[in-house]
Amino acid sequence: MRLLLPRKSDWTGVAVAGGDHDRLDYGYHCEGDLETFVYGHPCHSPAGGWLSAAEACQLFQMHGGSMTEQLDGAFAILFLDRRQRECTVITDPCRVYSFYYATGAEGMAISDRLEEVVTASGRRTLDKRALVEFLATEMVLGEHTLFEGVQTFGGGTVSTITASLEVSTRRYWHFPDPPHGERVTLDELTTEFSRHVAYGRQLSESISMPLTGGFDSRAVLAVSLSETQKFHLYTHGLPGCEDIQLASRIAQRLGLRHAVYLLGKSHARQIPERTAELVSAFDGMNNGVTYSHMADTLAREAGKGESYFPGSSGGMLKANYMPVDPPATGNLTELATIIRGCIQRRRNLAILTDCDSQQAAAIIEESIRAELERYPLENPVSLAEQFYLVNRVANYGAMNLRYIGRRFRLFDPYLGRRLLELVPRLDLDDKRQKRVHRHIIAHNGGGLANMEATAGRVVNRRNPMLLARSALRQGLWHASLQFRKRSGHDILRFGTIDYLRWLRDAQGDFVRQVLDPGDLQLVGVLDGPQVAQLVEDYLAGRDYDSAFIGRLITLELYLKKINRS
Repeated sequence: MRLLLPRKSDWTGVAVAGGDHDRLDYGYHCEGDLETFVYGHPCHSPAGGWLSAAEACQLFQMHGGSMTEQLDGAFAILFLDRRQRECTVITDPCRVYSFYYATGAEGMAISDRLEEVVTASGRRTLDKRALVEFLATEMVLGEHTLFEGVQTFGGGTVSTITASLEVSTRRYWHFPDPPHGERVTLDELTTEFSRHVAYGRQLSESISMPLTGGFDSRAVLAVSLSETQKFHLYTHGLPGCEDIQLASRIAQRLGLRHAVYLLGKSHARQIPERTAELVSAFDGMNNGVTYSHMADTLAREAGKGESYFPGSSGGMLKANYMPVDPPATGNLTELATIIRGCIQRRRNLAILTDCDSQQAAAIIEESIRAELERYPLENPVSLAEQFYLVNRVANYGAMNLRYIGRRFRLFDPYLGRRLLELVPRLDLDDKRQKRVHRHIIAHNGGGLANMEATAGRVVNRRNPMLLARSALRQGLWHASLQFRKRSGHDILRFGTIDYLRWLRDAQGDFVRQVLDPGDLQLVGVLDGPQVAQLVEDYLAGRDYDSAFIGRLITLELYLKKINRS
């Protein structure tokens, strides 16, 4: 979808383009001078169903921006009123979906594709701060993008654009800042989680859901045991890996429909093609190499479920970026340093031309502090949780969710509005100890509580045999990780997908071609000789940071695509 709002008073010929494409995450409706474009999968809370573009148009005509009280789900909805010469954009609270926008010589460009906005606005100058953030932390922080002057509409907002192209924004939802001592019990949280998942189940007759050996998907399954016939579960990974073994045991014990999608050498051969596809889908701001398996897996799962329940947002029920001893209220500098220590994945940034590792850390902390200052919160723990929601969920996980949403109706079991309002009121120690997931599973899942989880974790800590096996598996897990870190090889197949080995051993030529110092798109940002040395160290097994290599490849492929347009 693309829309260009002109720098003139007459909007007679202005129209949404590409909104009628036959995609599951697109909805379009035109009624007179009012055009409605729905991106994503909104739910109509009182009616309990998916919201169509025609229904969204009707709600907007009746309630205007206050229609948000009747919305849930993951969505960005645009209303173009040519008669009033006004454009309104509404986004979901978590910014799973949003639009990019920027002003240029011709007017304001709005689109769900970053490339469209960059091309239409002419804003091709790279934001070096955003590049540092992405390379070091895996995500561009806040509502910015890779390009200066191009940004996204914030989550949980109603934004109005007038004929003068001025943007005014009203926040209809924000992460609550609970008074000191106000707490939610595990039982209360479990009740709301169960209600939210039940609401999602009734939206569709069939549901596709990934099943791993972890707690997130198991918690969803635990509160859905009365309707397991709706679910088609799947697990992907290497033959014999831990996720497949544990998920298969769960499915067999409960009699669930379950498919195993094996990944191997055939996928390794397709990494260049799949990476290019995902780099475009992710707008260059998520690792296309790391998730290169998604296209094949989702293609195999297509048709097995009308809707899709991801488990990736289950981190909301855990302690994220929260220090053991939170800094005093108002000390955002200390909190920014703590959060930076949690999110920075790569500390050696010698490949940058005008920024050493210490300067990069300062840039990231400054960006984090700027984010924290925007939040209408005071409690340091609430600030850390809001940062997680706005960045780890919206700027990292949401990229994958939007890709999934092209094939399935997307419903996230962990991102309901009411559920998120309760999360900050949970006891912090319960989150740190992962008691929330354990409580949900133990009080609903029966036998699920007495089955092992990945990395030797257990739900029922009162089971002595389970604890004994857990201690053994955890020891083997950590030994295997240390061995792989030192040698680059696995002694046990605990891992799901070994991108390091595939990218290094099967696609060395691809890595060299994309990161050729003589053909870098990030000229003036990356040091050519340093990049060449990094590539050789990686392919020789002296640098095992395949995720960092993947981020470099992602940026280079995306910028080449942009520069060709």
